Amino acid sequence: IVVKSGVNPADCSSAERCILAYLYDLYTSCSHLKSKFGEIFSEFCSKVKNSIYYNIDPSDSNMLWDQMFMIDAIANPTAHNLNHSMVGKILNDSPANRYSFVCNVLMDVCVDHRDPE
Repeated sequence: IVVKSGVNPADCSSAERCILAYLYDLYTSCSHLKSKFGEIFSEFCSKVKNSIYYNIDPSDSNMLWDQMFMIDAIANPTAHNLNHSMVGKILNDSPANRYSFVCNVLMDVCVDHRDPE
């Protein structure tokens, strides 16, 4: 149904994109499906491949990492009564804050929460 209706994979929701990725993987790994449904799926699979399975080259960034940005809230979120709307606005309005927040969360997860075993 999805294939016949001509859905544009770039305009799909995340759940639909997951389904399309599974269909693509199934189609490309099964020669029986390729031979039986190649006429229906081949063009659609190339659309899926071009919109879902493409390499993204990260852009250059000159943002500085503020190692203290929201570090207390990241380390102990229950101790802080955060206004999530305000935090969302702060992160949405400032790419530098967003960059620092992501870096600090990754560092907290990767470094500070190591499994003791």
